[in-house]
Amino acid sequence: MKFLMIYQFFDLLRNIQDEKYKNLFDSKENKNKNNLDKGSDDLYNITDLFNNEMVNKSTGYKKLYECCLDMSNKGIKNVEKIEKKELITCDQAFILYLFYISKFIKKEFCQINLMILKHFRDLINILGWNLLSEYKSLDDEDTTKDFCSIKEPLKIPLIAGDFCNSYMKEVMKEFDIYFGVVIISHFNFWLYANDLTFIKLNLPNIINDKENKIKDKIENKKNCIDNENKKTEIKNKDDMINIE
Repeated sequence: MKFLMIYQFFDLLRNIQDEKYKNLFDSKENKNKNNLDKGSDDLYNITDLFNNEMVNKSTGYKKLYECCLDMSNKGIKNVEKIEKKELITCDQAFILYLFYISKFIKKEFCQINLMILKHFRDLINILGWNLLSEYKSLDDEDTTKDFCSIKEPLKIPLIAGDFCNSYMKEVMKEFDIYFGVVIISHFNFWLYANDLTFIKLNLPNIINDKENKIKDKIENKKNCIDNENKKTEIKNKDDMINIE
């Protein structure tokens, strides 16, 4: 399952045409299978993904940084070794996911993942309590607190659609939407694979549309080459006839 998850991730991301993302992949994706259960300390420290400017200017980054420090100090880096997964909060799930993908990707790539997850966190905090109220009473909940800081990620895949279809287009206009959709989709698939949610999120249509466009472009290029070859063959035959 682990290899299926990460290679699905890489295959989708390789469809991205923007050159600025091409150097983010690392040979670490080909690491020996036995290394998958190791922590990320041999690569880079997850806490180094944060900087003072991020933490000081953004409450979201600050909350994630504090959660990251706490989990690092407690040695909590692998979701599979946590017995009571139902107690994992959204923030802890974000950090555990970063620990997981850091085994395969460069630091710069992991920072982009952090940025997208932080934006996803912002939207979850906006919509989370209202979403939860559709399933249970909030009388015993402290809704003045950040949803992500105290609640589990059980329902958050339901917010992924709003994030991919609306939020990114409005708030992250300069960002490659396809790239963000793949990351959020993979994060939600990771939640499902690790029993942190029972909602299996299908990849949004934007991914399939992009892949179809790429296939069409490749097919059109092949057709053009075939047509050129046919024209060359016909011309060669005509030249032979003229010579005779």
